[in-house]
Amino acid sequence: MTKTVARRLNAPIHAVWITLAAYAFFVLVKLALVGFNPTVFINAGDRFAHSDALGNAFMIKTNSDGYDGQFFYRLALTPFTGQVNAHGISLDSPPYRHQRIVYPLLARIMALGRYDLVPWGLVAANLAALAGLAWVGATFAVQSGRHALWGLIIPFFPGFLMSLAFDLAEIVQAAFILLGIRAVAKRQYLLAAGMLTLAGMTREPALIVPGVGLLTVIIGFCRHDRNIRAVVAFAAPLVAYAIWQFALYLDWGQFSALSDSDQITFPLVGLVHGLAALKSMPLKSIVLYFLEMGFLILFTLTVISVYRGNPALRLVRGAWVVYAALQSVLSSSIWEYGLSFLRVSAEFFVLGCLIILASNRSRLLTVAAAGQAILWLVLFVKFSVIDA
Repeated sequence: MTKTVARRLNAPIHAVWITLAAYAFFVLVKLALVGFNPTVFINAGDRFAHSDALGNAFMIKTNSDGYDGQFFYRLALTPFTGQVNAHGISLDSPPYRHQRIVYPLLARIMALGRYDLVPWGLVAANLAALAGLAWVGATFAVQSGRHALWGLIIPFFPGFLMSLAFDLAEIVQAAFILLGIRAVAKRQYLLAAGMLTLAGMTREPALIVPGVGLLTVIIGFCRHDRNIRAVVAFAAPLVAYAIWQFALYLDWGQFSALSDSDQITFPLVGLVHGLAALKSMPLKSIVLYFLEMGFLILFTLTVISVYRGNPALRLVRGAWVVYAALQSVLSSSIWEYGLSFLRVSAEFFVLGCLIILASNRSRLLTVAAAGQAILWLVLFVKFSVIDA
Protein backbone atom coordinates (compact mmCIF):
# COMPACT_ATOMS: atom_id res chain seq x y z
CA MET A 1 0.00 0.00 0.00
CA THR A 2 2.70 2.47 1.04
CA LYS A 3 4.87 1.62 -1.97
CA THR A 4 1.87 2.03 -4.30
CA VAL A 5 1.14 5.51 -2.92
CA ALA A 6 4.82 6.44 -3.17
CA ARG A 7 4.91 5.39 -6.83
CA ARG A 8 1.82 7.43 -7.62
CA LEU A 9 3.30 10.51 -5.97
CA ASN A 10 6.61 10.16 -7.79
CA ALA A 11 5.96 12.98 -10.25
CA PRO A 12 6.80 16.72 -10.11
CA ILE A 13 3.15 17.75 -10.39
CA HIS A 14 2.39 16.21 -6.99
CA ALA A 15 5.20 18.23 -5.40
CA VAL A 16 3.62 21.34 -6.93
CA TRP A 17 0.17 20.56 -5.49
CA ILE A 18 1.57 19.79 -2.04
CA THR A 19 3.53 23.05 -2.02
CA LEU A 20 0.57 25.13 -3.14
CA ALA A 21 -1.74 23.45 -0.61
CA ALA A 22 0.63 24.08 2.30
CA TYR A 23 1.36 27.71 1.48
CA ALA A 24 -2.25 28.48 0.49
CA PHE A 25 -3.27 27.20 3.93
CA PHE A 26 -0.68 29.53 5.48
CA VAL A 27 -2.11 32.47 3.52
CA LEU A 28 -5.71 31.58 4.46
CA VAL A 29 -4.89 31.28 8.17
CA LYS A 30 -3.11 34.64 8.17
CA LEU A 31 -5.94 36.31 6.25
CA ALA A 32 -8.67 34.80 8.41
CA LEU A 33 -7.19 36.40 11.53
CA VAL A 34 -7.35 39.91 10.01
CA GLY A 35 -10.69 39.80 8.24
CA PHE A 36 -9.17 38.71 4.90
CA ASN A 37 -7.37 42.00 4.42
CA PRO A 38 -4.45 41.33 2.01
CA THR A 39 -2.59 44.48 3.07
CA VAL A 40 -1.48 42.56 6.19
CA PHE A 41 1.23 41.02 3.98
CA ILE A 42 2.60 44.43 3.01
CA ASN A 43 3.67 45.24 6.59
CA ALA A 44 3.55 48.99 6.09
CA GLY A 45 4.79 51.35 8.81
CA ASP A 46 3.57 54.89 9.42
CA ARG A 47 7.03 56.40 8.92
CA PHE A 48 6.81 55.60 5.20
CA ALA A 49 3.10 54.81 4.64
CA HIS A 50 0.49 57.52 5.07
CA SER A 51 -3.04 56.55 6.06
CA ASP A 52 -4.61 59.75 4.75
CA ALA A 53 -3.68 58.67 1.22
CA LEU A 54 -4.01 54.89 1.61
CA GLY A 55 -7.33 54.82 3.44
CA ASN A 56 -8.49 53.28 6.69
CA ALA A 57 -8.74 49.76 5.22
CA PHE A 58 -4.99 49.69 4.56
CA MET A 59 -3.21 48.11 7.53
CA ILE A 60 -0.40 50.36 8.82
CA LYS A 61 1.71 49.78 11.94
CA THR A 62 2.04 52.81 14.19
CA ASN A 63 5.43 54.18 15.25
CA SER A 64 7.07 51.75 12.84
CA ASP A 65 9.36 51.74 9.81
CA GLY A 66 7.39 48.80 8.46
CA TYR A 67 9.23 46.39 6.20
CA ASP A 68 10.39 46.04 2.60
CA GLY A 69 7.04 44.80 1.31
CA GLN A 70 5.63 48.33 1.44
CA PHE A 71 8.22 49.44 -1.12
CA PHE A 72 7.49 46.51 -3.42
CA TYR A 73 3.81 47.47 -3.17
CA ARG A 74 4.59 51.06 -4.09
CA LEU A 75 6.70 49.98 -7.10
CA ALA A 76 3.96 47.59 -8.23
CA LEU A 77 1.65 50.61 -8.46
CA THR A 78 4.18 52.72 -10.38
CA PRO A 79 6.95 50.43 -11.69
CA PHE A 80 8.77 53.13 -13.66
CA THR A 81 8.52 55.98 -11.23
CA GLY A 82 10.75 58.96 -10.67
CA GLN A 83 9.00 60.16 -7.52
CA VAL A 84 9.99 59.52 -3.92
CA ASN A 85 6.45 60.11 -2.64
CA ALA A 86 3.41 58.69 -4.42
CA HIS A 87 0.30 56.64 -3.68
CA GLY A 88 0.69 57.23 0.04
CA ILE A 89 4.13 55.58 0.37
CA SER A 90 7.59 57.17 0.43
CA LEU A 91 10.61 55.25 -0.86
CA ASP A 92 13.37 55.23 1.75
CA SER A 93 16.21 54.60 -0.73
CA PRO A 94 14.76 55.02 -4.25
CA PRO A 95 17.56 53.65 -6.47
CA TYR A 96 18.19 50.69 -4.15
CA ARG A 97 14.48 49.77 -4.06
CA HIS A 98 13.92 50.46 -7.74
CA GLN A 99 16.68 48.13 -8.95
CA ARG A 100 14.61 45.17 -7.69
CA ILE A 101 11.89 45.71 -10.25
CA VAL A 102 10.84 42.22 -11.41
CA TYR A 103 8.79 41.16 -8.37
CA PRO A 104 6.68 44.37 -8.44
CA LEU A 105 6.17 43.94 -12.19
CA LEU A 106 5.00 40.35 -11.72
CA ALA A 107 2.62 41.49 -8.99
CA ARG A 108 1.21 44.16 -11.31
CA ILE A 109 0.66 41.51 -13.99
CA MET A 110 -0.99 39.18 -11.46
CA ALA A 111 -3.24 42.10 -10.46
CA LEU A 112 -4.29 42.51 -14.11
CA GLY A 113 -3.07 46.09 -13.97
CA ARG A 114 -5.62 47.06 -11.31
CA TYR A 115 -4.39 49.08 -8.33
CA ASP A 116 -6.94 47.55 -5.95
CA LEU A 117 -5.73 44.02 -6.74
CA VAL A 118 -2.00 44.72 -6.25
CA PRO A 119 -1.96 43.47 -2.60
CA TRP A 120 -3.35 40.17 -3.88
CA GLY A 121 -0.95 40.24 -6.83
CA LEU A 122 2.08 40.39 -4.52
CA VAL A 123 0.91 37.24 -2.71
CA ALA A 124 -0.06 35.49 -5.95
CA ALA A 125 3.37 36.14 -7.51
CA ASN A 126 5.09 34.46 -4.56
CA LEU A 127 2.71 31.48 -4.64
CA ALA A 128 3.37 31.03 -8.36
CA ALA A 129 7.13 31.16 -7.71
CA LEU A 130 6.79 28.55 -4.95
CA ALA A 131 5.02 26.28 -7.44
CA GLY A 132 7.91 26.81 -9.86
CA LEU A 133 10.44 25.93 -7.15
CA ALA A 134 8.52 22.75 -6.35
CA TRP A 135 8.47 21.70 -9.99
CA VAL A 136 12.19 22.35 -10.57
CA GLY A 137 13.14 20.73 -7.25
CA ALA A 138 11.08 17.60 -7.93
CA THR A 139 12.37 17.35 -11.49
CA PHE A 140 15.96 17.57 -10.28
CA ALA A 141 15.28 14.97 -7.56
CA VAL A 142 13.94 12.50 -10.14
CA GLN A 143 16.92 13.13 -12.44
CA SER A 144 19.20 12.42 -9.48
CA GLY A 145 17.54 9.05 -8.89
CA ARG A 146 15.44 10.15 -5.91
CA HIS A 147 11.71 10.25 -5.30
CA ALA A 148 10.13 13.42 -6.69
CA LEU A 149 8.90 14.53 -3.27
CA TRP A 150 12.49 14.93 -2.04
CA GLY A 151 12.45 18.04 -4.21
CA LEU A 152 10.11 19.60 -1.65
CA ILE A 153 13.09 20.53 0.49
CA ILE A 154 13.59 23.51 -1.85
CA PRO A 155 10.17 25.26 -1.67
CA PHE A 156 9.86 24.38 2.03
CA PHE A 157 12.87 26.48 2.98
CA PRO A 158 11.73 28.05 6.30
CA GLY A 159 12.93 31.50 5.23
CA PHE A 160 10.33 31.52 2.46
CA LEU A 161 7.59 31.80 5.08
CA MET A 162 8.93 35.22 6.01
CA SER A 163 9.23 36.18 2.34
CA LEU A 164 5.59 35.22 1.78
CA ALA A 165 4.35 36.82 5.00
CA PHE A 166 6.15 40.13 4.28
CA ASP A 167 5.70 40.39 0.46
CA LEU A 168 9.42 39.97 -0.20
CA ALA A 169 11.28 38.97 -3.36
CA GLU A 170 13.48 36.00 -2.34
CA ILE A 171 11.01 33.37 -3.56
CA VAL A 172 10.69 34.87 -7.05
CA GLN A 173 14.46 35.33 -7.25
CA ALA A 174 15.13 31.71 -6.24
CA ALA A 175 12.66 30.42 -8.83
CA PHE A 176 14.36 32.33 -11.65
CA ILE A 177 17.81 31.17 -10.47
CA LEU A 178 16.82 27.50 -10.55
CA LEU A 179 15.00 27.85 -13.87
CA GLY A 180 18.14 29.47 -15.27
CA ILE A 181 20.40 26.72 -13.94
CA ARG A 182 18.06 24.08 -15.35
CA ALA A 183 18.17 25.79 -18.75
CA VAL A 184 21.99 25.85 -18.63
CA ALA A 185 22.05 22.13 -17.83
CA LYS A 186 19.80 21.48 -20.84
CA ARG A 187 21.95 23.78 -23.01
CA GLN A 188 18.98 26.10 -23.59
CA TYR A 189 21.21 29.15 -23.41
CA LEU A 190 18.74 31.76 -24.62
CA LEU A 191 16.25 30.69 -21.96
CA ALA A 192 19.04 30.63 -19.38
CA ALA A 193 20.01 34.20 -20.25
CA GLY A 194 16.41 35.31 -19.80
CA MET A 195 15.87 33.55 -16.49
CA LEU A 196 19.16 34.68 -14.96
CA THR A 197 18.54 38.25 -16.13
CA LEU A 198 15.14 38.24 -14.42
CA ALA A 199 16.75 36.77 -11.29
CA GLY A 200 19.36 39.54 -11.17
CA MET A 201 16.74 42.24 -11.61
CA THR A 202 14.65 40.69 -8.85
CA ARG A 203 17.49 40.77 -6.33
CA GLU A 204 21.04 41.68 -7.33
CA PRO A 205 22.76 38.86 -5.31
CA ALA A 206 21.41 36.49 -7.96
CA LEU A 207 24.06 37.86 -10.34
CA ILE A 208 26.62 35.73 -8.53
CA VAL A 209 25.33 32.74 -10.52
CA PRO A 210 25.98 34.15 -14.03
CA GLY A 211 29.19 35.74 -12.69
CA VAL A 212 30.51 32.35 -11.59
CA GLY A 213 29.22 30.81 -14.80
CA LEU A 214 31.05 33.35 -16.94
CA LEU A 215 34.28 32.76 -15.01
CA THR A 216 33.86 29.00 -15.48
CA VAL A 217 33.39 29.40 -19.24
CA ILE A 218 36.41 31.70 -19.51
CA ILE A 219 38.52 29.07 -17.73
CA GLY A 220 37.13 26.55 -20.22
CA PHE A 221 38.36 28.76 -23.08
CA CYS A 222 41.86 28.49 -21.68
CA ARG A 223 41.47 24.72 -21.85
CA HIS A 224 40.24 24.89 -25.46
CA ASP A 225 36.63 24.21 -24.42
CA ARG A 226 35.05 27.12 -26.27
CA ASN A 227 31.31 27.65 -25.81
CA ILE A 228 30.27 31.03 -27.23
CA ARG A 229 26.58 30.47 -26.49
CA ALA A 230 27.35 29.88 -22.82
CA VAL A 231 29.40 33.10 -22.74
CA VAL A 232 26.40 35.02 -24.08
CA ALA A 233 24.03 33.31 -21.62
CA PHE A 234 26.14 34.29 -18.61
CA ALA A 235 27.20 37.72 -19.85
CA ALA A 236 23.71 38.87 -20.82
CA PRO A 237 22.38 39.16 -17.21
CA LEU A 238 25.44 41.19 -16.19
CA VAL A 239 25.12 43.52 -19.18
CA ALA A 240 21.36 43.92 -18.65
CA TYR A 241 21.93 44.77 -15.00
CA ALA A 242 24.57 47.37 -15.92
CA ILE A 243 22.17 48.99 -18.40
CA TRP A 244 19.40 49.03 -15.78
CA GLN A 245 21.78 50.61 -13.26
CA PHE A 246 22.63 53.36 -15.74
CA ALA A 247 18.92 53.98 -16.35
CA LEU A 248 18.36 54.27 -12.60
CA TYR A 249 21.27 56.69 -12.35
CA LEU A 250 19.64 58.90 -14.99
CA ASP A 251 16.37 58.70 -13.05
CA TRP A 252 17.64 59.19 -9.49
CA GLY A 253 21.11 60.71 -9.90
CA GLN A 254 22.73 57.94 -7.86
CA PHE A 255 23.84 54.35 -8.40
CA SER A 256 21.89 51.85 -6.30
CA ALA A 257 25.07 50.18 -5.03
CA LEU A 258 26.00 53.44 -3.28
CA SER A 259 22.54 54.15 -1.88
CA ASP A 260 22.38 51.37 0.72
CA SER A 261 25.86 50.11 1.56
CA ASP A 262 25.44 49.19 5.25
CA GLN A 263 24.76 45.48 4.69
CA ILE A 264 28.37 44.37 4.07
CA THR A 265 31.26 44.42 6.55
CA PHE A 266 34.43 42.48 7.36
CA PRO A 267 34.12 38.67 7.64
CA LEU A 268 32.23 37.49 10.75
CA VAL A 269 32.10 40.98 12.30
CA GLY A 270 28.37 41.26 11.67
CA LEU A 271 27.76 37.80 13.14
CA VAL A 272 29.72 38.65 16.30
CA HIS A 273 27.75 41.86 16.77
CA GLY A 274 24.52 39.98 16.12
CA LEU A 275 25.33 37.44 18.81
CA ALA A 276 26.25 40.25 21.21
CA ALA A 277 22.86 41.85 20.62
CA LEU A 278 21.10 38.72 21.90
CA LYS A 279 21.48 39.88 25.51
CA SER A 280 18.86 42.58 24.90
CA MET A 281 16.36 40.23 23.25
CA PRO A 282 13.46 38.44 24.98
CA LEU A 283 13.94 34.74 25.69
CA LYS A 284 11.58 33.54 22.93
CA SER A 285 13.53 35.56 20.34
CA ILE A 286 16.81 34.08 21.57
CA VAL A 287 15.42 30.55 21.33
CA LEU A 288 14.17 31.19 17.79
CA TYR A 289 17.50 32.78 16.82
CA PHE A 290 19.42 29.67 17.87
CA LEU A 291 16.89 27.37 16.19
CA GLU A 292 17.54 29.19 12.93
CA MET A 293 21.29 29.28 13.48
CA GLY A 294 21.32 25.58 14.32
CA PHE A 295 19.38 24.79 11.15
CA LEU A 296 21.82 26.77 8.97
CA ILE A 297 24.81 25.10 10.62
CA LEU A 298 23.29 21.62 10.14
CA PHE A 299 22.48 22.43 6.53
CA THR A 300 25.96 23.83 5.83
CA LEU A 301 27.66 20.77 7.31
CA THR A 302 25.42 18.50 5.25
CA VAL A 303 26.35 20.30 2.01
CA ILE A 304 30.07 20.26 2.89
CA SER A 305 29.93 16.51 3.57
CA VAL A 306 28.63 15.80 0.04
CA TYR A 307 30.28 18.73 -1.76
CA ARG A 308 32.56 16.63 -3.92
CA GLY A 309 30.35 14.94 -6.42
CA ASN A 310 28.71 15.34 -9.78
CA PRO A 311 31.01 17.40 -12.04
CA ALA A 312 27.91 18.56 -13.93
CA LEU A 313 27.15 20.73 -10.86
CA ARG A 314 30.34 22.77 -11.24
CA LEU A 315 28.36 25.99 -11.67
CA VAL A 316 26.15 25.22 -8.66
CA ARG A 317 29.04 24.25 -6.41
CA GLY A 318 31.08 27.30 -7.37
CA ALA A 319 28.18 29.70 -6.80
CA TRP A 320 27.35 28.03 -3.47
CA VAL A 321 30.88 28.71 -2.19
CA VAL A 322 30.55 32.39 -3.15
CA TYR A 323 27.19 32.65 -1.39
CA ALA A 324 28.75 31.02 1.68
CA ALA A 325 31.47 33.69 1.64
CA LEU A 326 28.78 36.36 1.25
CA GLN A 327 27.04 35.07 4.37
CA SER A 328 30.20 35.69 6.37
CA VAL A 329 30.40 39.39 5.45
CA LEU A 330 26.79 40.34 6.15
CA SER A 331 26.59 43.26 8.57
CA SER A 332 25.05 43.35 12.04
CA SER A 333 21.89 44.90 10.55
CA ILE A 334 21.21 41.43 9.09
CA TRP A 335 22.55 39.19 11.88
CA GLU A 336 20.88 41.10 14.74
CA TYR A 337 17.47 40.08 13.44
CA GLY A 338 17.42 36.32 13.14
CA LEU A 339 14.71 36.14 10.54
CA SER A 340 16.65 38.49 8.28
CA PHE A 341 19.74 36.30 8.10
CA LEU A 342 17.51 33.30 7.41
CA ARG A 343 15.62 34.85 4.50
CA VAL A 344 18.72 36.32 2.84
CA SER A 345 20.21 32.81 2.87
CA ALA A 346 17.76 31.77 0.14
CA GLU A 347 20.33 31.48 -2.67
CA PHE A 348 22.78 29.71 -0.36
CA PHE A 349 20.03 27.26 0.57
CA VAL A 350 18.51 26.42 -2.83
CA LEU A 351 21.90 25.80 -4.44
CA GLY A 352 22.96 23.71 -1.45
CA CYS A 353 19.81 21.63 -1.91
CA LEU A 354 20.82 20.81 -5.48
CA ILE A 355 24.20 19.62 -4.22
CA ILE A 356 22.57 17.45 -1.54
CA LEU A 357 19.97 15.97 -3.88
CA ALA A 358 22.68 15.00 -6.38
CA SER A 359 24.54 13.00 -3.72
CA ASN A 360 23.91 9.43 -2.61
CA ARG A 361 23.85 10.23 1.13
CA SER A 362 20.20 9.55 1.95
CA ARG A 363 20.67 9.43 5.72
CA LEU A 364 22.17 12.92 5.84
CA LEU A 365 19.36 14.21 3.65
CA THR A 366 16.78 12.72 6.01
CA VAL A 367 18.37 14.37 9.07
CA ALA A 368 18.59 17.76 7.36
CA ALA A 369 15.02 17.51 6.10
CA ALA A 370 13.75 16.65 9.60
CA GLY A 371 15.44 19.72 11.09
CA GLN A 372 14.07 21.83 8.27
CA ALA A 373 10.51 20.55 8.83
CA ILE A 374 10.62 21.42 12.53
CA LEU A 375 11.78 24.98 11.89
CA TRP A 376 9.27 25.40 9.04
CA LEU A 377 6.38 24.45 11.35
CA VAL A 378 7.62 26.80 14.09
CA LEU A 379 7.78 29.71 11.65
CA PHE A 380 4.42 28.74 10.15
CA VAL A 381 2.82 29.30 13.54
CA LYS A 382 4.82 32.45 14.22
CA PHE A 383 3.99 34.25 11.00
CA SER A 384 0.41 33.05 10.54
CA VAL A 385 -0.92 33.14 14.12
CA ILE A 386 1.43 34.72 16.69
CA ASP A 387 2.30 37.78 14.58
CA ALA A 388 -1.25 38.27 13.26
